[in-house]
Amino acid sequence: MNYSLFLLLFFCTSIALALPEIPDDLSPFMGDPDRGPEPQERHAATRTYPELDPIQLSSGHPLRDFGHFRMSREVSHGRRTPFVLSIPKEEMNTSKERWERHAFQDGKNLHYSLARPSDEATRPEHGFPLVVLQPGIGGIGKKSTGENIWLTDTYREHFPAYVVYLHPQSRTHEYITRDDGINNGRPTEMIDYYIKGIEHLVDTIPEIDRQRIYLTGHSMGGSSTWYIMLARPDLAAAAVPLAGIPPIDLDEAERLKDIPIWMMMGNNDPWSGSYPYVRTYQNLVQEGAERVRFWEIQDIGHSGRPQNLWPIAEFLFSFRRGETNSGTTHTPTLSYNEATARSWTNQEGRQITAGFVHYHGETVELILPDQSSVHVPLDTLIPADREWIRETTGYRLWQNQQGQTIEARLVSRDGDQVKLERLDGQTFRIPLATLSEPDQAFLREKD
Repeated sequence: MNYSLFLLLFFCTSIALALPEIPDDLSPFMGDPDRGPEPQERHAATRTYPELDPIQLSSGHPLRDFGHFRMSREVSHGRRTPFVLSIPKEEMNTSKERWERHAFQDGKNLHYSLARPSDEATRPEHGFPLVVLQPGIGGIGKKSTGENIWLTDTYREHFPAYVVYLHPQSRTHEYITRDDGINNGRPTEMIDYYIKGIEHLVDTIPEIDRQRIYLTGHSMGGSSTWYIMLARPDLAAAAVPLAGIPPIDLDEAERLKDIPIWMMMGNNDPWSGSYPYVRTYQNLVQEGAERVRFWEIQDIGHSGRPQNLWPIAEFLFSFRRGETNSGTTHTPTLSYNEATARSWTNQEGRQITAGFVHYHGETVELILPDQSSVHVPLDTLIPADREWIRETTGYRLWQNQQGQTIEARLVSRDGDQVKLERLDGQTFRIPLATLSEPDQAFLREKD
């Protein structure tokens, strides 16, 4: 029997795919450094493109560093790419059932679909992120959406968030030809509705961390990502625009220079190739932007498949407004390590070997030898295993003078005040004198 299936039957729990480790050597996915923008000849003959400075490609790691990287189409379209998860069809089909459908205001301009974190997700200290997904032109006029990778069990496990998919009832931008002859665009009033819709969610859902709003979209959705950032540079903690129309003026780059951005564009996008995105990247760097990654992906045309790269989520989740972030991973990479794995025993005496990942209160997350992760109900484990978990994580049961209990871990003690953190990430202070005598004795031992 498949090992993961055995665990599923044994513990009656759900299994999410583990995230692959990012290879140190990405040479199989790197593009030709000498191939730049390649728009189709029939479009190039009638268009004017922005002038580019000499190209300076980055020599760093394209998934750990910032800079300009030319990537092969294998990174998003290859059969063996480690950056697109092979999520089972059944899991994808289930995802569409998690949407709640809403009209914004009277619904004449904007509808949206909303998905909430799973009930098992541990609430971060400041709340859950809000991931804002924006459609391409094919999404105009729609009032709902279907399956989405962000709503699969795997994404909900590794990247718990509120996810909103915006449904504009008209275009978010119109095309223009600038005075210098360059084809570009300008936002419509729909961008104002987008921003008001986002603010509505943040204002009405207390569980959302307003400092962790993430923007992403392809084609028209890539354009609207740029337009939201230009209109409200203080709104997004990070953004990933793919294709679409980027801002190409220096004053626009100055407004965006402090936002972490991972921008992607096909070098052979039919209309403009990657000319506008190269110019935008160069402007951002010139204005002092330090957290911009540009993937110029070769031979993908106007494809939106890079949207399914799971490192996008990891990139977004590594940023919170007002904090210094690296732009790398937000959680430890889940991988089985034989040296740190231990034996776990259930109430019937059966044993497995697995690594410890996270304690969720009613369940514990383990990593199996086949690199899949599994949630095990805490009450199925023997007391010694449950005690090991609490000792390892620092969580314990606290009791007040009236006999009421709460599971939390000690954050700090300041005089006669004790600061505790619950499993959902909420922190609070309580007077030392309100705790039971055993708890007070425990704290005295910590002094």
